[in-house]
Amino acid sequence: MVMQERKRRERAGEKVSSRPSLASWTTEASILAVVVDRLAALIESNSASPKAVKPYTRPETAFEWYEREEQQAVHNKLVAGLIAPQ
Repeated sequence: MVMQERKRRERAGEKVSSRPSLASWTTEASILAVVVDRLAALIESNSASPKAVKPYTRPETAFEWYEREEQQAVHNKLVAGLIAPQ
C-alpha cells in the first residue's frame, strides 16, 4: 500500500520524501542521529569559519505530514482559482 502511494506520487510529479520511515526508526537510530548531530557540530566548531550544521534527517511526524498536506491543498486551491477560466 505504501509503495503504491509512493509510485502514484512519483507518476503525479509530487515530491517523494527522502526521510526515513517512521516504521523503521528505532531508539538506536534516534540515539545515533543525536550523536551524528553533536559530532558534526563539534567538528564544525573547530573549523576556521564555522557554518550552521544541518541536522541528521529524521522521520516525518504525523503533524508535519498533515501540515504539508494542508499547505499543498491551499496551494492547489489558489492555483485552481488563478487558472480557472474567467
